[in-house]
Amino acid sequence: MGTAALVCSVEDVKEAVEAACSALWQLRDADWNRPAGDVTWSCRQVLVHVADDLIAYAAQLITGAADAYVPLTVDVEPDAGAAAAVQALRAAAGLFTAALRTAPAGATGWHPYGRADAEATAAMGIVEVLVHTGDICTGLDLQWRGPARACTAALHRLFPDATGLLDEHEPWDVLQWATGRACLPGHARRTQWRWYNEQPVS
Repeated sequence: MGTAALVCSVEDVKEAVEAACSALWQLRDADWNRPAGDVTWSCRQVLVHVADDLIAYAAQLITGAADAYVPLTVDVEPDAGAAAAVQALRAAAGLFTAALRTAPAGATGWHPYGRADAEATAAMGIVEVLVHTGDICTGLDLQWRGPARACTAALHRLFPDATGLLDEHEPWDVLQWATGRACLPGHARRTQWRWYNEQPVS
């Protein structure tokens, strides 16, 4: 996956992962059994979910999955502490970026929100990493904001209905609104939302 002239690149994924893992590492001694913000799962469950999603998205792209998810799941050993779980997330992210770099040209994989090419797959990974890191940080009382460049890249690739808001609002705030986690002035909090893999914004 080349990075030139793309809306969303591997470098954006790396920025998102580094920012997220740095924040989560600070929280390694916290009580990860607490709920992750407004999500019903615990902070630990959310972290495992993100690692699983990254591997799942990589598998979809690599195999060109036609109409369903590849039957592959990832877990973190139940007795592994939070520090080890963060390491597991970093490992999953490394495999994810490797898949993006080595996927066949023109590869796409099935997703309920439309077939995803490498660029859309990168953007999906960014959304999962950043939004759920925000959930965990909220649950563990850490003030955190996702990096502007990665947020902007994901919004432009997946949320054509939200990019106009970037003229007046910070990228992290727009991503939070687009994924139903916050309101914006003049825009109520969403109760339903989705992204659009097949509709890149020029």
